[in-house]
Amino acid sequence: MIFDTDFHNHESSGRRYSPPKWELISKPVRIGDDVFIGARSTIMKGVTIGDGSIIAAGSIVVSDVPSNCIAAGVPAKVLQSLPTAET
Repeated sequence: MIFDTDFHNHESSGRRYSPPKWELISKPVRIGDDVFIGARSTIMKGVTIGDGSIIAAGSIVVSDVPSNCIAAGVPAKVLQSLPTAET
């Protein structure tokens, strides 16, 4: 699942009936080239996943993941760097 919003306003007053303030509750998600995202992973708003990275199954990604690495867990953390064509 990939989410680019919180789906609701943050203020408790009128949260259920007020129109969403999209500029405050949304941020784009960026997924680079050749990224593998394992089954049942969740990518949250504002996250960037760099080229060539792997997200392990069941991970919840709440912060940026650099290029060419493996990230896993809840919340996802970088576990290892991957070799690149240049190395």
